[in-house]
Amino acid sequence: MPEPSRLMLLEQLPKVLSGTKVRFLGCVHEYNADQAKLVLRSAYPAVNTSVPCALVNVENVLELVDHRQLETGAWVNVVGYIEKDQEFKSLKSDQPSSSVMVRATLIWSAGAIRMDRYEAAVREYQKPLSAG
Repeated sequence: MPEPSRLMLLEQLPKVLSGTKVRFLGCVHEYNADQAKLVLRSAYPAVNTSVPCALVNVENVLELVDHRQLETGAWVNVVGYIEKDQEFKSLKSDQPSSSVMVRATLIWSAGAIRMDRYEAAVREYQKPLSAG
């Protein structure tokens, strides 16, 4: 049976152990086609670049990804595995030290998002998990 993913907020990802399967939401800030990597943040535009970002390797799912999901400003859901730090060369070179690498196993459009409601729902969902 496949391992279930843990629903997380993007800013929680840097605290997760390498190898953990996660599901999170992020906004595309950059796509590096040469490396097949996305830079995702939890806001667009990013008003504070010290907020963690996810550097998502989409190489394994690229054939299934719609090009609109790679465009700057697109909101996407990602399921994948946290990876150990690897070199990622950003086009903008403004990634915070708390960025995290994720190898995507699934990615799909999130459509229009109300982040305040989404974050509240994720935190509510996580309550029983943290109480146990």
